[in-house]
Amino acid sequence: MAEFIKKGLIFMLGLSSAIVSSSGSAQDAGGPGADFYKLERPNNSKRLYGGNHHRFLPRLKISGPHIYYVWAESDGSYYHIWTGRSRLDGTGFTSAKRTNNTYDSHEPALDVYKNKAYFVYQEYDGSHWQIWTANAGLAGAGWTAVRQTSGAFDKFHPKIDVYDGRIYYVFFGKDPGTDWWQIYTAVSDLDGANFVATRQTRTSFPYGNFDPYLEVDAAKVRYVYSYYDGSYYQIKTAYAGHDGAGWTATLQTAGVYDKFQNQGLDVEDGRVYYTWYEWYGPKWSIWTARSNLDGSGFTPVKQTFTDHAVLNPKVKADADAGKAYYVWQEKDADSAYQIWTATAGLDGADWKATRQTTGGYSKTQPFIDTRGGHVYYSYSGYKGAAGAGQGNYQLHWARTDLDGAGWRTAEKTFTGPPDVQDAFYPQLQVVENKIYYVFSRSDGVNQQIWTGRSDLDGSYVFLTSQTASAVDKWNPQLQVYGSRIYYAWHEKRGIIHVVKTARSNLDGSGWADETCQTEVDSFAPKLKVYGDKIYYAWCQYTGPYYDIYFVRTELDGSNKTLLHWTSARYYKSHPQFDIKNGRLYFAYLHYDETTQKQQVRTGSMNIDGTDYVDAMQTSSNYEKYKTGDWEYGEHLGIAVSTANSRICYTWQQKDDNGIWQIHAGLTGLDNTGWMEKQLTATGYKFDKLHPRIAVAEPVSEAYYTWQEFDGYAQSIWVGKSGLDLSGFVAFRKTNDIENNVLPQFQIVGSTVYFTWNETDEVRYLVSTGRLGMEDALKASPRDYKAWQLKNKGEKAKKGVARAGSERMSATPADKVLAQACYNRGLAAYLQGRLKESVMEWAKAANLDPDDDKVRKALERVRKELGTDPAGEK
Repeated sequence: MAEFIKKGLIFMLGLSSAIVSSSGSAQDAGGPGADFYKLERPNNSKRLYGGNHHRFLPRLKISGPHIYYVWAESDGSYYHIWTGRSRLDGTGFTSAKRTNNTYDSHEPALDVYKNKAYFVYQEYDGSHWQIWTANAGLAGAGWTAVRQTSGAFDKFHPKIDVYDGRIYYVFFGKDPGTDWWQIYTAVSDLDGANFVATRQTRTSFPYGNFDPYLEVDAAKVRYVYSYYDGSYYQIKTAYAGHDGAGWTATLQTAGVYDKFQNQGLDVEDGRVYYTWYEWYGPKWSIWTARSNLDGSGFTPVKQTFTDHAVLNPKVKADADAGKAYYVWQEKDADSAYQIWTATAGLDGADWKATRQTTGGYSKTQPFIDTRGGHVYYSYSGYKGAAGAGQGNYQLHWARTDLDGAGWRTAEKTFTGPPDVQDAFYPQLQVVENKIYYVFSRSDGVNQQIWTGRSDLDGSYVFLTSQTASAVDKWNPQLQVYGSRIYYAWHEKRGIIHVVKTARSNLDGSGWADETCQTEVDSFAPKLKVYGDKIYYAWCQYTGPYYDIYFVRTELDGSNKTLLHWTSARYYKSHPQFDIKNGRLYFAYLHYDETTQKQQVRTGSMNIDGTDYVDAMQTSSNYEKYKTGDWEYGEHLGIAVSTANSRICYTWQQKDDNGIWQIHAGLTGLDNTGWMEKQLTATGYKFDKLHPRIAVAEPVSEAYYTWQEFDGYAQSIWVGKSGLDLSGFVAFRKTNDIENNVLPQFQIVGSTVYFTWNETDEVRYLVSTGRLGMEDALKASPRDYKAWQLKNKGEKAKKGVARAGSERMSATPADKVLAQACYNRGLAAYLQGRLKESVMEWAKAANLDPDDDKVRKALERVRKELGTDPAGEK
């Protein structure tokens, strides 16, 4: 198969801080033989807040190939929220300061969902602590914060869990004028809108309920929190519906000793796992427990009993491995806190603890997450003489094997936010032996228009910054015509957007731009040069709706003529058009009053605006417009084949499960004969977005590209069908650990040229690629099906591991066999050995080939995968 050639068109400046290797002592590194890395920076105080409820609290979350961090950091006067990201091995660390107020921001927490990181924290407003939420892109760009609470009482220690497109919260707040602490839960949209909070407890004594934590599953939200029973602090668990209704709490502990937890909860495989610490005065203990989802069956186990203080235990369970993993801080003989980790069975048995750090300074507030064969940690480490009261607390990363061995740590300190010069929305056009590009790139303050060109193989790249005004510019378009390139984009002008157009020579010189529409809000322009005229379509506000405007100008931008505007009721958006043989063919999304959803409307007119016809083509009750996604790529595509008298369309649409799928439709050139079809598989659980379409005339085929999430990162996919939408096949074209999004493509001869956005460790870049149609599509059915089965295969592998580590009675035998057989079948499928007999499969999987259950399970797998070793079935 032809190699997919990638060239990073833009290589942004990295961080000024360099990673330098240190051969520090075992004391410095935290253990014998550990690797130690330090990112140099000037001193910047990160003192721990005084008191039990004000902590530095570095948090981490693993998603895809990265670890995401959030913490609170002092600038000498106030605490502010900082975020960061690193690779799984701790390298490539970047950070950004997120708040800069004249009040403290503290107690941050985070979660990662799809292509964004979500944050929550408490911030002082001059009289009380309030709850704020925020989100940012995975590379750190686009931080947006929303204040969620008000009122004359304090709210503390917020936590979040993002689940199925919603943010779930828990925090505790004071009853006004009292020291009575109550538990509050809340839910909001992903952008923080529609925040609804519910008070869940109503105890009437001081410090009654505090330090809650949560985790969401498909049925309920599960909680754990500390509860004062009037004499001692105990552990309470609870659950409620996703809307906060049906709160049910259970007191799980009793006795004459105080028990405290701080995020000591993890929901895994239908059970809830807990950890907390208990103070006996002068003894301390770490406890673990697990329960059913409703809190019943709570079984506590005392794991340690020591003279040294233990604080901040955390837990992460892995049902497939049959283990739970723990971390906490514990004082040593010199009164410095050290990091300890432990593993145990899911029932708390076989506890094995390991001290991971040494040295005369404290390490505090550990956090934990797991991925693959490692456990990852973050914590705050004090840099200064023990007990001196001076020095710096820095963020640390660490990793161990699953058994706690192989501790490796790295200190993460930073001078400030990196140079996040993101580049977005690349477009390309291939003309003769060159590829021409346009994209939007940040100058550190505003998005500017950049143009470029390269050879067909992506080499010899020349880039030019064309604009410098202090406004953001988005969604640039281009068309090469003769010896000039013509452009269009929209940019911010006060409270509205305006459409801008420009021209340049082929080498990017001779740039001249003008404002094409200034009076009202206008955006998302498209352009096409035809017969020495430029034709545009954009979305424009007409009050009370947005309409599609079709406009024509001369090549120099003069003589602007309105050809047509869509005056029907309700909102229209995302116009696309093409011109063939003096006829302008178009499509756009139009809100339908009956279904209350955006529908696909198509039509055509002569290039002078006469003989206008259009029709609403779809009528389904499924979304086609991704809310809040105006500036993030295409939702609709059009391709005209005059040779076949067909117009093909593509769009994204939700299915019954709420997953975005790729759809296609077609009409004749007269806008009649509509038919439509869902192209991608409903059973696959991840979104497919921003489709584009092109027609290959010689072979009468439609080609598609889109971005698709795989559970870790976004990838570029390509598919094709006949012009009657039959015979659809697709394949994945990028397989990076980074996100690849917003693809655009063009077919020239037998080659398909691509451009898209790709993230590196810090920011979005523009990438380009090419592939031969024939070679690339040979592997498409197998590639597509194999990728759809990937997650099932991973689950099957875990099932095999579980079968080996647990008694057969712990998991139904049929289930274990099915998982093991499926694992073997998937391996055979990917390796092209489907012609092997099921007997050979069974032997290779160490299963009994004479067992009827084994044979039947393998036959089911064979039937699902198909029998062609070339993968074409």
